[in-house]
Amino acid sequence: MKLSYLSMVAMLPSLIAMAQAIEFPALSLVQLRVDGERYAGRTVSVSGVLTTHPDGGYYLCLDRGSAENMIVQNCLQLGALEDRSARGFIDDPEVSVGQYVLVGGTFETSLRRRLNDIGLITGVSIFRTYPLIKELE
Repeated sequence: MKLSYLSMVAMLPSLIAMAQAIEFPALSLVQLRVDGERYAGRTVSVSGVLTTHPDGGYYLCLDRGSAENMIVQNCLQLGALEDRSARGFIDDPEVSVGQYVLVGGTFETSLRRRLNDIGLITGVSIFRTYPLIKELE
C-alpha cells in the first residue's frame, strides 16, 4: 500500500498518541535534525519511511523521496534490528521497507558529523508499521 505525503502527515497524530501511550517522547525527524544535541542519549520515538542503505543497515527517512533517493541528510540511521523477536517488534523490518513506521529507542548523535545524517537510534524496542501490518493483541 502506497501512502501519499498528505496521508502520512494526517497519520502523525495517531502515531504520536501511540508513542505517548508507551511513554516514549514522540519527536519528528525535523526536531532531531535541528536540535539533536538536546535529545542525545534520551529515549525517543520517531516516525518516518523505512529504507535500507546500499552498504547495509536500515534508515528512517523524512519522506518517501528521501528514502528512495537515500538522501542521508533527511534520514536517521537505525541500530541493529536483527534481534527483533526478543524485543517484541510488532512487524518485520524486512517486510516494512518503504512503509511508514514508528520506531522507539535511544537517540545518539556521535556519528552525525561524519555521516551527515540526523543521527542514530540504538536499542530499538518499538517497531510498528502504520497502518499496522499485524493486528495488536
